[in-house]
Amino acid sequence: RVLRVYNRLLLAGKSDAVIVIRWTGGQTRFVQEKIFDKGVIAPLSWQACGEVGHIFLGSDINLYITNGTQTKPLPFNVQKELQETMSITNAGISVGVVDDDQTTYHLFYSTSTTDTWLRGRLSYNYQSGEFYRSKFAGHQIVRATAYKQSETIKNKIIVSASDNLVYETELGTDDNGTAVSRIYDTDYHNYGVQGDKYLTGARLLFTG
Repeated sequence: RVLRVYNRLLLAGKSDAVIVIRWTGGQTRFVQEKIFDKGVIAPLSWQACGEVGHIFLGSDINLYITNGTQTKPLPFNVQKELQETMSITNAGISVGVVDDDQTTYHLFYSTSTTDTWLRGRLSYNYQSGEFYRSKFAGHQIVRATAYKQSETIKNKIIVSASDNLVYETELGTDDNGTAVSRIYDTDYHNYGVQGDKYLTGARLLFTG
């Protein structure tokens, strides 16, 4: 279903497993090993996320990250947000894209069985663990990619839509005039030893 290179490894995402292929240099030049017993349901969801590994949508409708040695699910709240809003029937056409500048993985997915393409988006920062969800009411996304116009300009996420036009995302708070709902959350935090704890202040920083 999908082949990707990570460092000196070749990662193969099959329908029922993830396989790593290594070059040994000996008489047996290549060896393969099954490193994960769940497959990839959406080949286009598999994307490289810098040095942390590759993220993909598994056959059990969970998002995973793998580095060729260890494969683990994304945090619980991220999975919960996806599974509560995704159309399982259309999970196989989900599309992933990575913004390296923002260290963020975006998954575009179907939110209804009546949709032909993709209206939902779940975005996960693979460095900080923060995530957010948004929904496009005015368009259905068909494909998405990261685009860098020059070395001095940050990445842009551009998408093709079901109206046969190409759009640039992250330019405001609406979908070509239609309001986009956006929900932001963080996963669970570790406050150390069990007991009553109080959060007395929080600082929110937003960068454009």
